[in-house]
Amino acid sequence: MTEILFIITALGGLFILFRLFFTRGSILLELEKRYTDLREYVVAVEKELKTQGRKVSYKGNREFIIDGELYYIQDWNMPASGFPVQRTVLRKVK
Repeated sequence: MTEILFIITALGGLFILFRLFFTRGSILLELEKRYTDLREYVVAVEKELKTQGRKVSYKGNREFIIDGELYYIQDWNMPASGFPVQRTVLRKVK
């Protein structure tokens, strides 16, 4: 019985991670550095998106206009090889 509960919980966790990072219309970025200051973080995200050839402007309140579409920025800190990595997910606002 505990094995079944473990499998169901693991599958649920994988589904949630999949929805966080691979939702249709989202942009996933992995920056070189971790940012704690929002202003520096926004500048780094803008710079990365511009190097990808996108038209970017920051509206404020964690909202970006990217190629004419409205996106909301979310950061996700994850351990990777013992070091925390900051991933950036830009979700399209519908």
